[in-house]
Amino acid sequence: MISSAHIILVAPTGPEGLVTAEDVRGFAKNHRPAAEARPAAQSAAAEPKPVDISIPPLPDFSRWGHVERIPFRSIRRATARQMSLAWSQIPHVNSQDVIDVTKLEVFRQKHKKEIEAVGGKLTITVFALKAVATALKTYPNFNATLDTKNNEIIIKHY
Repeated sequence: MISSAHIILVAPTGPEGLVTAEDVRGFAKNHRPAAEARPAAQSAAAEPKPVDISIPPLPDFSRWGHVERIPFRSIRRATARQMSLAWSQIPHVNSQDVIDVTKLEVFRQKHKKEIEAVGGKLTITVFALKAVATALKTYPNFNATLDTKNNEIIIKHY
């Protein structure tokens, strides 16, 4: 297995500087990973080192709007600990779906020139942002941050 340090050494040949599968295969063919270069007895005896993950300080969220601080205790703390462990060790899943936005696009096209006349731009992104903002107002816990240093949950009301 090639270490992550080797990734920056693979010369990209794809469009717009992308690294292709052939770029990676060519690099792997010409470069032996360090573990293969060591004698078998030496690599078997090597102990893995624990990963040190330091948490950067949180910004002052109140500078962007009203925040609420809730004490982080017992069940919530135990749940957060287990969720963090699971997040770091379990493969992640992604879900995608197809939706029909025909009516939305008709509405957008109908009002597009009106919005442009006053200096705006009516894109699909505008509707997506409106949906997200509405959802976060309805479910403010999705707009929260865990402050482990102060044992608080910071809910941002903006």
